[in-house]
Amino acid sequence: MEWFRPWLQMMREELSIGKRMERVRLIDDPPSDYLRWELWGTPYNLGVGEDIRYLPRTHPIVAELPGHDFWVFDSRTVARLEFEEDRFLGATLTEDAEEVLAAVRARDAAWHHALTFPEYMASRAL
Repeated sequence: MEWFRPWLQMMREELSIGKRMERVRLIDDPPSDYLRWELWGTPYNLGVGEDIRYLPRTHPIVAELPGHDFWVFDSRTVARLEFEEDRFLGATLTEDAEEVLAAVRARDAAWHHALTFPEYMASRAL
């Protein structure tokens, strides 16, 4: 857990001053090893105030979402995450209004349909 503590502390500090950290994770059934690892860590993230939701990859809205990972900062900046296979290469930042609007729309659509962590975990038990 030592490797995770700096992230959790940073999130705790940022969230304590009123910032929000919300994520939607697309999830396969069954989840990949990486997604199972993320599920393991989710209670720690939630414990410091992050809000993480889960959207099954089979949900129809997923077809309307971009085919890449991204983060939206303050509805003004988008960071498009770049990967090569399972390796994170970095992020490209943009404040282009059209790209930001597309990302915000995708974020809101995904959020609307995503399950909370307890809802997702309960759905797996069925």
